[in-house]
Amino acid sequence: MKPTRYIWAGFALLVASIFWVYWPALNGAFVFDDRYNLLDNPNFRGFSVDNLIWAFTQSHIGHYQPLTWLSFMVDYSFWGMDPVGYHAVSISLHAVNAVLFTILAAKLFYLAATKETRAGHSIQYAAFLSGAIFALHPLRVESVAWITERRDVLCTFFFLLSLMAYLKWVRSDGPKRTRWYVLAVLCFLMSLMSKALAMALPVVLITLDGWPLDRLRRGQIKNILVEKIPFMALTIVFMVMAFAAQSTAVVTLGAHPLSARIAQAFYGLVFYIRATFFAIDLVPLYEISFPLNPFELRFILSAILVVFVSVFTLSMRRKWPALLAFWVAYIALLSPVLGFAQSGNQLVADRYSYIACLGLSMLLGWNLTRLWLASKQVVALRVLVGLFIITMIVGWAFLARKQTRVWQNEQVLWEHVLNNGPSAIGFNNLGVLQSRAGRPAAAVTYFARSLSVAANYTIALNNLLPALQASLNDLQPQTLRHIEKPFRDAMTKHPKKSEGWFMLGVIMMKLNMYQQASIDFKNALAANPTLAAADFQLGLALQIQGHGEEANEHYRRALKNDPALTEARLALGVGLLELGDYEAAITIFDDTIREKPRNAIAWTGLGASRLHLGDRSGAIKALERALELDPNNRKAASLLSQARAH
Repeated sequence: MKPTRYIWAGFALLVASIFWVYWPALNGAFVFDDRYNLLDNPNFRGFSVDNLIWAFTQSHIGHYQPLTWLSFMVDYSFWGMDPVGYHAVSISLHAVNAVLFTILAAKLFYLAATKETRAGHSIQYAAFLSGAIFALHPLRVESVAWITERRDVLCTFFFLLSLMAYLKWVRSDGPKRTRWYVLAVLCFLMSLMSKALAMALPVVLITLDGWPLDRLRRGQIKNILVEKIPFMALTIVFMVMAFAAQSTAVVTLGAHPLSARIAQAFYGLVFYIRATFFAIDLVPLYEISFPLNPFELRFILSAILVVFVSVFTLSMRRKWPALLAFWVAYIALLSPVLGFAQSGNQLVADRYSYIACLGLSMLLGWNLTRLWLASKQVVALRVLVGLFIITMIVGWAFLARKQTRVWQNEQVLWEHVLNNGPSAIGFNNLGVLQSRAGRPAAAVTYFARSLSVAANYTIALNNLLPALQASLNDLQPQTLRHIEKPFRDAMTKHPKKSEGWFMLGVIMMKLNMYQQASIDFKNALAANPTLAAADFQLGLALQIQGHGEEANEHYRRALKNDPALTEARLALGVGLLELGDYEAAITIFDDTIREKPRNAIAWTGLGASRLHLGDRSGAIKALERALELDPNNRKAASLLSQARAH
C-alpha cells in the first residue's frame, strides 16, 4: 500500500474513529481482575531489579506475560496508579494494530488479486474496510477497555509484525533476506511473551503458504515444514508453560468431562461469528455452569454448523482457497481458548475474538468491497450496497462506544451482566462492592442470590459468612428467611464447612426454629468437634427445648475447648440453677466472678443460687452488686425483693 495522501487520510480517519469509539474508556476505573493484577500487586511498580526478575519468572494469576508487565511498568513510571494513562496506552496500541492490520490485509489482497483487480483501488478499499471492521467492532471493546487485557492488544501487535516479516521473507531475495525470517521468529517470541494466545501462528503461516502465497502446490511441503521448526518449538515451549501456569485453575475432567468440552468448543467457534454479525447484548461474562449438558440444543446446532462449514470449505478449496485458509486459521487461533483446558467460569469471552477474528474481518472487508464494485453497472444497487456498508460500520462503532461505557466501573459492569441474565459471579461481585463500602447487610443479599444461581460457588459462600457475622443483628427475619434456602443448598455442597453450619444454626436461633438450629449446630460439630461456639449455641438451643442435662454437657464441652468462653460458663451456671444443683451453680458463678468481677449476670446467678439455699444475706449482697453493675437488671431486682421480703 503506497503512502499517497489519500492513504494517509484513510489512516487518519481510521485512527480518529478508534479514539472516538474508545474515548469513554478514559473515564474508566480499574475493574474486574485489575484489582489482582494491578491494584493489589506492587511487583510491576517501577523498573527495579526485583520487579524485572518477578516479571520474567512468575506466572501471576495463570499467565506468563513478561512484556505485558514491562508495558505496565512503563505506565506506572508515567501515570502512577491513575487508570487514565493505562487506558490511553491500550487505545493507542489498538489504533496501531488497526493500521498494521490494514497494511497486512492490503499485502494479502495484493498477493491474491488478479492483474485487473490490482489496477484499481479495490485493494485499498478492501484493506481499509477490513481494518475498520476489526478496529470498530464491539467485540474488541473488552480487550481495549479492560486494562488487564492489555496483553491481548500487545500480543496481537507482535503477532501482526511477525506475519508481515514472514511475508517479507518469503517474497525477498538476496543475502539480507534472512533478517526478515529472524525478525518473524523474534516477533513471534515477543507475542508469546505478551500472552500465549498467539501460539497457533505456525498453523497460520502454513495456511498463508497455501493461500495467497501458493507455495504448497510447488512441492515445497518438506521445506515449508522445516521453516516452521523454530516457530513450532516456541509454540510447544509456551504451550507447556501456559498449562503449568494454569494447572491449579484448570477445571477437572470430573467436573467438566471431555464431551462437555467438545460441545463448548463447537459453541465457541459459532459464537464469535454470530456475535460479529449480531453484535448486541455483549457482556463481560458469559458464565458457564458445571456440569455442562452437551446435548443442549445450542451445542448440538453449533456442532452441526461447524461440521457443515468445515465440509463446505474443504470441498470448495480449489475454487475458494481463501475461505479454507481463513477457516483453518480461525479454528487454530481460537483453539487455546475453546475450553479443552478450561480455567475460569467463562463459556466464551469477547476478548478471545481479538486475534481470532482478524481473518473474519479480512474476509468481510474483501467480499463487501467486491460486492460494491460488482454493482457499478446499476447505480441504485451500488448506492444501496454502499449505504449498507457505511451503516454497518457506523452502527458497530456506536455499539462499541456504548459497550465501552460498560467498563466505567465495577458497579456498572456487573449490573450490565445481570441485566442480561442471572450470574453467580455478577451477584457475588456486587456483594463484594457492598462489603468494601461497609454495607455487609446489603452484601449478604447479593451473596445469597449468587448461591441461588450456583449453590456450589465456593467464593460466594466464603464471602457470605463474614458478611453475615458482621450484619446478623441488623437483618430482619424476612431477610433471614430469604437467604436461608440458598445458604442451606450451598452447605449441602460443602458439608465439611463447619462455620457455615454454625451460621445457619445462628440464623435458625434468630428465627426461633430451635430444633433445626440443633441439627445445624450438630452438623458444625461433626465437621469440627472442637468448635466451642457451636457447642455453646447447641446447648442454648437444647436448653430452650427443655433438654437441660444435654445442654449442660455441651456447655462443658465448649468450656473444655475454650475455657475463656464466658458465655458458656454463665449458661452452664444457669442450667445447673434450673436443674436445682445450686452448690455446683455457685461454684460456676464464683469462678466467673473471679475472672469477670463486673459481670452482672454472674452476680445475679450467684444471688439466685444462694437464695435457693436459704443464704439470704449472701443473696442480698450478690443481688445488690448485680444492680450496682446493671441498674436495669429486672431479674436481680425481683430476686432482691424476694430476699428482703423473706
